[in-house]
Amino acid sequence: MWVPCCAILIGAAVATVAGLLRDAEARTERFPS
Repeated sequence: MWVPCCAILIGAAVATVAGLLRDAEARTERFPS
């Protein structure tokens, strides 16, 4: 099955954004300002 490069790039971008959001949430919970 051939996956277009665009799909791979979009998937990577979504995964990165999701990871950053999770990181931010964890940091906020650990260090409430």
